[in-house]
Amino acid sequence: MGAIVGVISKNNNNYLKGMTNLLSHRGNRSKEIINKDIGVSVRYSKNLEDNYYDNGDISVVDGNIYNYSELNEEFNASNKAELLIKGYKKYKGSFFKKIRGVFSIALWLKDTRTLVLARDPFGVRSLYYTKNTNDDSLLFSSESKAFMVNKNFKKKFNKKALKPFLSFQYAALDETFFEGVYKLPHGSFMQYKDGEINIEKYWKAEFKPNKASLEEHITDIRDIMEKSVERHKVGLGENLGSFLSGGVDSSYIAALLEPKETFSVGFANYGEAFDETDIAKDLSKIKGFNHNKKVINGDECLSVVRKIQYHMDEPQANLSSIPLYFLVHMAKENMDVVFSGEGADELFGGYDLYGDTPKMAMYKKLPFKFRRAIREKVKDKPQTRLNAFLNRGGAYLYEDFIGEAKVYTPKEANEILRDEYNVGPSAYDIAKDFYEKNSSEPEITKQQLMDINYWMPGDIFQKADKMAAIVDLDVRMPFLDLDVMEVASKIPEEYRVYKNHHKYALREASTNVLPDEWAFRNKKGMPVPIRHWLKDEGCYEEFKEVLTNDVAKEFFNTDILKTMLDDHYSGSDSYQRHLWTVYVFLIWYDIYFIKEDYLMEQ
Repeated sequence: MGAIVGVISKNNNNYLKGMTNLLSHRGNRSKEIINKDIGVSVRYSKNLEDNYYDNGDISVVDGNIYNYSELNEEFNASNKAELLIKGYKKYKGSFFKKIRGVFSIALWLKDTRTLVLARDPFGVRSLYYTKNTNDDSLLFSSESKAFMVNKNFKKKFNKKALKPFLSFQYAALDETFFEGVYKLPHGSFMQYKDGEINIEKYWKAEFKPNKASLEEHITDIRDIMEKSVERHKVGLGENLGSFLSGGVDSSYIAALLEPKETFSVGFANYGEAFDETDIAKDLSKIKGFNHNKKVINGDECLSVVRKIQYHMDEPQANLSSIPLYFLVHMAKENMDVVFSGEGADELFGGYDLYGDTPKMAMYKKLPFKFRRAIREKVKDKPQTRLNAFLNRGGAYLYEDFIGEAKVYTPKEANEILRDEYNVGPSAYDIAKDFYEKNSSEPEITKQQLMDINYWMPGDIFQKADKMAAIVDLDVRMPFLDLDVMEVASKIPEEYRVYKNHHKYALREASTNVLPDEWAFRNKKGMPVPIRHWLKDEGCYEEFKEVLTNDVAKEFFNTDILKTMLDDHYSGSDSYQRHLWTVYVFLIWYDIYFIKEDYLMEQ
C-alpha cells in the first residue's frame, strides 16, 4: 500500500508535508520532490525507492506493476517509477494499457511542463484532484482528505452528490461530496498544462462473445487464472495469505494460490446466514491451509463506524465495509500481502440480479405494455414477493437495475430530502444515460458494464482500497487483470448464466481445484445483521439521536426517518438499508464538516 500527493502552485512547498503526513497510515516512509514547477510526494513502508524517480522528469506511483520485468526488457529502467516515465514518453496514454497491475500515477514532464495523472483500468486505486483553491493551485492525492489540511483548499459540501448517493449507497458522480473535487475516472489519464485539464480514456470494458464451446471457455479460464495468480505472486515469498469466504471466487483464488494462511470474519448469534467462517475453515482443512477466523458482534461493529467513514473520504453505506475492517486488521497481524477474489462477479456474470429467472423469462413473453400497466398498479403497494415480481417484470432496465445495490428509489429520495438538497441527478437518470450509450448490448452485458463502470470503482474498490490502507495491507486481486477480462469478455451469455447458475463457466472451470460443493455453492456475499441490531434498544436510541438531530433536519424530512425507524424497531416493516444509508452519511458529515476529525489526526 502507498500514496501519492502533489501540488502545483506559486509555492509548491506550501502544505505538501502536512498533506503527506495525513496519509501516514498508507506507509511509514515518505519522499518529497519539490522544484519551481511542482511539489510531489510518495508514501510507502517497503521499497519506497522503487516508487519515485527524479531526473528533472518526475514520477511517483502508488500500486503494483506485476509485469514490470516483462515491460522493462524494452526500457532498461532502474525502477518502476522510471519505467513509467520512459513508457509514457514513447507510447503516451496507450502505455497504461500495457500494464498489468493496480496503480495511481503522477508524472511531471519537464520539457513540456505537463503533469500526467493516471489510474488503473478497473479503479482499484483511488486518485483525486481539484482546482477549487484560493490561489488557483492544482492539488492531487490518493485520498481527498489530504486536501483538507491545505489552507488554500476551499472546502464546500457538494449538494448534487447526496440524492444519487441515497440510491446507489456510494458516491456515484465523478465530482465528489466536496465541491470541485473530482475522482479521476478509472482507465483514464489526465494531462494538465498551462492551467488546462484534459482527460482521456485509455481503456474501457467491452464484451465480445465468440462461438467457442463451453469446454474451450473452461480451458481458457483455467489457463488465464493460473497465469494471473502466478503473476500476482511475483516478488513474494512463501508466506502467502488469502481472504476466504464460503463462495467460489475466494475459494478458487485460494485453491490456485495455496496460501499458508486464510482469513475470514463472521457475526455472532445469528447462525450460518451471517457466518461462513466454518465453511471457510472446512475448505482450509481439505486444502491444508491454516485458517484464521474472527466472530464479531454488533457493539464491536458500531464502535468502528466513525473510523470507517473517516477513512472512506466520502460517505459509503456498503455494510460489508464493517467485516472487511476487521478482516484486514486480522490479516495484517500475520502478513503484509493477502489475495482476494474481488471482481469475478462483474467479469463472469455472478450476481443474482443478472438475467432473468425462468419464471421471469416466461412472464416477459407477455407484451411490455401489459406488464407495464400491472407495474403501475402495484409499484406503490407493500412489496410482497408477488408485487416485487410484478414490479420488476414491468420495469425498464434503468428502473430495475442501477447496479448491484439499490436503496432509495428516486421517488423515495425526493420524499425525504429537503428542497435545497434535492438537486442532484436521480439514479434512474444516470442509469438510463449509461444504457442508452450501450443500447446495442444484450441485457446481461449492460448490467455487467454498469457494475464495472459504477459499482466496482465507486463501491467495491473504494472500500477495499481505504480499508486495506488503514493497516497498510497490500490486497491483490488476480481476477482484475486485463488478460482475465479478455477471456471473460469472450464468454457468451448462456455460459455466464446457465440454468440459474450465475458465472457458470467460471464455476465449471474451478472444479479442477475445488470440490463441487464449493464450486457451485450459492452466492451469499458478506451479509451484515443490521436488521437485527436495529431492534436492540441501544442501537435504536443511537440511530434515533443521529437521524432526528438538528444536523439531520438540515438535509432530511426527519419525521419520515423516525417513522421508518419505529416501524423497523416494532417489526411492522423492514427499513434497515434505508436507515443505515442516511445514518452513515450523517456520521460522515459530522466528521468532515462539523468536528473535522482530520484536524485531530493531523
